[in-house]
Amino acid sequence: MAALARMWHPDKNAFFTTNVTATEHLLRAAQRAGVKRLVFTSTASVISGSIKNPIRENDPLLEPLDDDYAASKFMAEQMVLKASRPGFETVAVNPPRVYGPSLVGNNPVNNLVKGYLKRRFYFVPGDGSYSANYAFVDDVADGHILAMEKGKPGERYILGGENHSYNSFYSILESQLKLKRKSFGMPQGVMKAVGSVSELITRLSGRAPFVTSSMVRKLYSNRMLSIEKAVKELGYRPIPLSEGLRRTIESIQGQNHGK
Repeated sequence: MAALARMWHPDKNAFFTTNVTATEHLLRAAQRAGVKRLVFTSTASVISGSIKNPIRENDPLLEPLDDDYAASKFMAEQMVLKASRPGFETVAVNPPRVYGPSLVGNNPVNNLVKGYLKRRFYFVPGDGSYSANYAFVDDVADGHILAMEKGKPGERYILGGENHSYNSFYSILESQLKLKRKSFGMPQGVMKAVGSVSELITRLSGRAPFVTSSMVRKLYSNRMLSIEKAVKELGYRPIPLSEGLRRTIESIQGQNHGK
């Protein structure tokens, strides 16, 4: 369904116009057309960060939804799920950091792979121990089909993969590519300062920020997720991160050879 998926836009109202209002129009159109079942693509950004244990679908929020993308998607998801009723069932799915071959645009995870291939060093937030969940694009696509077929009406499902720290992520890349790169830990205080300056420049110039305060907070916190509900109720079976990265690397290297 409709989505403006980015961390910043010069018109903050655009997030709510696209992600909420347009979704409302599509929801009504589906109801008028006699659609019996609808799967809404939400985002894991509407689910709280974790402290020690992976977060589940219905765990309480531990942090504010302090960026317009997450706030607008949360509003849209709640609207869609509340519309579920006999004869018009709705289900939401929440993908986290999606990666993989054929993803177009500025995909953050694919960019980490490309950066590792091009440069002799890389940066990690803090000491690299913060963990996040990575979802292979084919698994997310399959998860949508499973949610359509088996999802419980009015429920949300996390369509993720494995949880890995930044250090673990890069260790897999090193093993797959047989390339050793130098890592540098970026202190959180430095990135906070960069975020503040970047946002100030944005307010003065109207240009997209290099990084936002919300992005810094998410980079320097655990974003571990539990996919147990999707596994048990949908039969969701994602591939390991190592296999997903292998396929992604092959795709990126193939694109580079074709140039």
